[in-house]
Amino acid sequence: MNKVMFTIMILLILGALGTSVYLFFMNPRQLTQTISTTTTLTSLPPELPPSNTPTTTGTIKLEVPVYPGANEFLIPDWMKLRLGIPSDASPEGYTTSADAEEVVDWYLQHMGEWELVKENSFFPDTKTAVYLQYYRSGDSGVFIFAVMTTEMEGTIFGIVTGSWAAVLGYGPAAEEQAEEEKVFGFDPALPPGELEFTFSPVEIDLIKYIIPLGNLVPPAHTLPTDHIYFVYGGAKSDVFAPTSGKVLEIRPSGPDDNQIIIGVSSSFSYYLDHVIVDEKIKVGDYVDAGQRLGNLAPPTALDLGVLNKDLINPFVNPQRYSSKGIHGDKPLQYFVEPIKTQLYSMVATTGEDKNGTFCSDVPGKLIGNWFYENIPPEVLNTSEFEEYAIAFVYSNYDPSQVMISIGSEMVGLPPAAYKAEGPPPESVAPSSGKVAYKLYSFQCGWPFNYGGRVGILIVEMLDENTLRVEAFSDVVSETREFTSNAKIYLR
Repeated sequence: MNKVMFTIMILLILGALGTSVYLFFMNPRQLTQTISTTTTLTSLPPELPPSNTPTTTGTIKLEVPVYPGANEFLIPDWMKLRLGIPSDASPEGYTTSADAEEVVDWYLQHMGEWELVKENSFFPDTKTAVYLQYYRSGDSGVFIFAVMTTEMEGTIFGIVTGSWAAVLGYGPAAEEQAEEEKVFGFDPALPPGELEFTFSPVEIDLIKYIIPLGNLVPPAHTLPTDHIYFVYGGAKSDVFAPTSGKVLEIRPSGPDDNQIIIGVSSSFSYYLDHVIVDEKIKVGDYVDAGQRLGNLAPPTALDLGVLNKDLINPFVNPQRYSSKGIHGDKPLQYFVEPIKTQLYSMVATTGEDKNGTFCSDVPGKLIGNWFYENIPPEVLNTSEFEEYAIAFVYSNYDPSQVMISIGSEMVGLPPAAYKAEGPPPESVAPSSGKVAYKLYSFQCGWPFNYGGRVGILIVEMLDENTLRVEAFSDVVSETREFTSNAKIYLR
């Protein structure tokens, strides 16, 4: 049995078992069949009689390019059902090692005279991304879909042709897509609009300093944080809505406090974390700019994050991240003057960029975020997920300093963010071979503090997406050799 047939059989079995949406595809690393870069698809408009009935109209020949290097793939019926494709339609299915965004971006550039009328993307869960495109030429239409998950490498995509009226009806139900977007921080029912913060969420006189994006506090925040922190003076403080909007969600974030997510428009939302929300405020309520939302919960910091649907952060493997990571933006830039200048003056960093950053990934380089290859499935959607990560980034307090953030214990070295002495991570590639970093203790806060040497970490990029890592509580050696304790991390 060849690999293509094996893949199809597995998918059909999964479909029969009612597999959830994040198991959309099973991608073989190398399929034996290849296809040409263009194909001619023939379809009958639904209003025409069956093909065995005489007609003078004939068929519509639609030439649609196929993503280079893709392999033919049979789209199973259960997937067609999930994608809203009628059972009698015959999508041309393919697999590719490219990610879904690359595929849909390629089609934007290579559809010739076809006009892109509509496109959409949504994330049914933290593992899955679905991209949809609708093209039109006269009365004819093309529906292109691309699906990828963290469960496998690569993408399944498909092309369905027919009359424009028929094609326009394809795709998951609008209410299903809208509900998914609400869950992850957006409400498409809100009107379009921009974001403008006109109030500080905490009284400015009580703010000691602001921690920019990219904070490292393993194991909970092994990856650079996608939100900023308002560190206040310890006195009891009210929390205010920085701008008006609709309360989309109030979720627990601690024993007594909550995270409140507020939608401003169909494209912008913001959230405040560690708030004891006023009991009168409920999901679905509209709040005004400057309205009191509740009290700031102990210990001494308020989180503020912004979601911008039009912003896609360029992570190497976006399926690792929630909507907060994919669409996370820089909150301080949205405040009006003079509040913006006042808040920027309080940012705890030695760098010129007061916003900070949390997405440092560069394809084919060490810099950025990596994930342990054997993450237990039960933690994938929990707060424990980051315990299985490691990050090679620059400090948000001191952007000239390389930091290594380790989420789980490595032979005597506890989970922590470490000052790292070694080559710039953006220069390390598979061709670099084994690379060593001396590790030093680090105390976050303002002012921050670097301590003495505590160990050494060696890494080797086995390929662009595979990393071998091992740490030693060795404060003398310049380098070490890998042992059986080495761990493998993936993008």
